[in-house]
Amino acid sequence: VMSHPASTTIAKGQNTNFSITATGASLSYRWQISIDGGYTWNDLSNVAPYSGTSTATLTVTNAQLNLNGNLYRCRVSGTCNPAVYSNAGKLTVLPNITTICQTFTTCPGNATVVISVNEFIDVASFSLCLGYNQSVMTYTGYQNVHSHISSAGIFSINEINGKIFISWSNTADTTIANGSTLIELLFVSSPGTSNMTWDVVTPGNCEYSNAEGQIVYSTWTNGTLTFQQPPAITSHPANSTVCAGLNTTFSVTATGTITGYQWQLSTDGGTTFNNISAAGTNPVYSGYTTQNLTLTGVVAANDGYQYRCIVSGPVPPDA
Repeated sequence: VMSHPASTTIAKGQNTNFSITATGASLSYRWQISIDGGYTWNDLSNVAPYSGTSTATLTVTNAQLNLNGNLYRCRVSGTCNPAVYSNAGKLTVLPNITTICQTFTTCPGNATVVISVNEFIDVASFSLCLGYNQSVMTYTGYQNVHSHISSAGIFSINEINGKIFISWSNTADTTIANGSTLIELLFVSSPGTSNMTWDVVTPGNCEYSNAEGQIVYSTWTNGTLTFQQPPAITSHPANSTVCAGLNTTFSVTATGTITGYQWQLSTDGGTTFNNISAAGTNPVYSGYTTQNLTLTGVVAANDGYQYRCIVSGPVPPDA
């Protein structure tokens, strides 16, 4: 063996290689693994996550945390005995912490933004920096800091010019279950949209590290918060008097965020209303899912019918 496999550190889900070079006649290769620190060794085969187990380069694909600490070496055989073994290379697989800012649509007013984490494993400190749109949202505080953070170490949070800075440090590593809430941020909002953006550009603003001071891999998911007004009727349908056989139209206008219109009919003086869902006959309905309901060919039997419109939006209540 002329060159031995080097130890490597990667994030969960990444790929890596261990390689050697060797001299001799008619060489063959077999990579081996030790999960007990080099005390015992077993041959590898080309089963995920491994490939190239009989070549000079072993490939590990989509490495998971259970591979952390494994040792890999290669047995090289040739025409002449004896076979030789390379030194071992160590694989270190670190968590890839995902920090997620919630995305949602709701009414203006008090808003709670949830920050959650996955793969939060063996972390002793972090710094977070989240930006938001000050013209839409006003930061008012926080709540529900995860108990592992609030019960040990030093925690701080500050807001400066549309950015929220959150930091925590401890002398020992801690682990938080996947999907857990790290903290909830509180705002007062007005209508509009605010992007919630992690500052991953400024060094140190978004970063995790362990008790040894080693930076932990991380992925950051931004959020988008949309604050919409519920629908409100500004102009109601007017009464209509027509002769039998003619046509008429009822109209409505509304403000707010609108996703749909549904006209309804009451034949009992307004006691009960039912959706108009087909064109029908006598009269023929059109536009019953728009602002304007048209009745074509009304008959005397329609006298006294009442029509109203339900205006819907993503934010309740309907109007």
